[in-house]
Amino acid sequence: MWNKIWKGIQYPSRIPFKIDRCLGTIRAKYEFQSNSQISLFSKITAPHLVTIGPNTVIDPFTVIKPQQSSGIDIGENCTLHEFGFLAGNIEIGDGVRIAQKVSMHSFNHQIDPESPIHEQDLEHGKITIGDDVWIGCDVTILKDVEIGKGAVIGAGSVVTSDVEPYDIVVGNPADRVDTRK
Repeated sequence: MWNKIWKGIQYPSRIPFKIDRCLGTIRAKYEFQSNSQISLFSKITAPHLVTIGPNTVIDPFTVIKPQQSSGIDIGENCTLHEFGFLAGNIEIGDGVRIAQKVSMHSFNHQIDPESPIHEQDLEHGKITIGDDVWIGCDVTILKDVEIGKGAVIGAGSVVTSDVEPYDIVVGNPADRVDTRK
């Protein structure tokens, strides 16, 4: 038995999905006092700045990285699929579905031609996502964006400005193409 456990540690892809889900439930209860599932292969830096609502599922290889003293709040019944990256000050409502490889950054580098790039300060902002939002694969959401309740963000979109409730947006930069109402 220990041999199988050791191989699972050496080769994480050999750990069966059901075992990761089971251990992910234990991780959520231990780290966040939440009735959720957080994959053992997801990375959460500064967990004391992260809140995760009940029945939320965070799949493997998702990175959650709050910046400085700002936190990341994830509501109830949310799903964050594989390879997502959330960084900064982010608030996610209830029932939000986030597909694979979604990237959210609530900060940006300043652009000052008088100083070298590696010395540029960060401009901090916030990302707010309303309830019942669906975010497609490979979406990038930048700082100071508010996405309204019930919105749909199409795959591959880059969201640089606010999205009204129930709007469907696609493209780079994301533009309204329809509404769910």
